[in-house]
Amino acid sequence: MLMANHAIVSMALLICRERMREEIRRRGEKVHHYSFKQLNNLAEDYLLEHVDEALDQAHERQAEIERDVRVKLTTLAQQRKLRNQTGFPVQNSCTNGGAK
Repeated sequence: MLMANHAIVSMALLICRERMREEIRRRGEKVHHYSFKQLNNLAEDYLLEHVDEALDQAHERQAEIERDVRVKLTTLAQQRKLRNQTGFPVQNSCTNGGAK
């Protein structure tokens, strides 16, 4: 079993809640007929029964999120670098006939 920190356990519980919502819909029931507490209790029971699978999926999701963040930050850094290389002219209202 992989090591699990609080964020991973929270992600695993979120995954289990999603599974319980899917299961409720599959049975033809309405998710909104369940309170959050009921849904969370079902998810906790599911997590206890499928802990390895849920934690593995939570680790996978965390890795996906980290990759997405890296890509977005890299893109942002490249855009900023390009913008700084292009150099936008800065207007100073005092030297360009601004307010007198």
